[in-house]
Amino acid sequence: MNILCGNCGKNSGIVKSGSDGADAAHIEQLDGWNLRLPALVGIFEWYFACSNECMKELLARAYEKHGVTVEMRAEASAKLDKMKEKIPEMAKETAGFMSQVQDRLNLIRSGYAGVMPGTGMIVDCREHPEAVPMQKNTLLKVSEQKRTK
Repeated sequence: MNILCGNCGKNSGIVKSGSDGADAAHIEQLDGWNLRLPALVGIFEWYFACSNECMKELLARAYEKHGVTVEMRAEASAKLDKMKEKIPEMAKETAGFMSQVQDRLNLIRSGYAGVMPGTGMIVDCREHPEAVPMQKNTLLKVSEQKRTK
């Protein structure tokens, strides 16, 4: 069975996969088609529509069916706006974290990495002689330990 517009019944030409997430990924590729998961107002169903107009009508019926008021939608919209404001900050934090991960991987691959007893932190054995050297690991591309005692 193909995915149909939830409002007018237009056929998308995409066969339902049984996975809403996979179906959503395919629908996003179609020109003009929309999808929504209005979870911020407590509706946890995917809605597929062939146009913006069909989506408006489809969501209006869904809101009515689920008892979603104008106030609830306004509150959800305000929450979404607050989340959007945090995107630059979260992106910066994520980039910083990923930089730390890359630094740790580079240290591991260098052969100088060790694990601190008690904390499990990965450290440079040249700076922390008490650290337990990491063993050779081809999966992580850990070379032979270069630290000498």
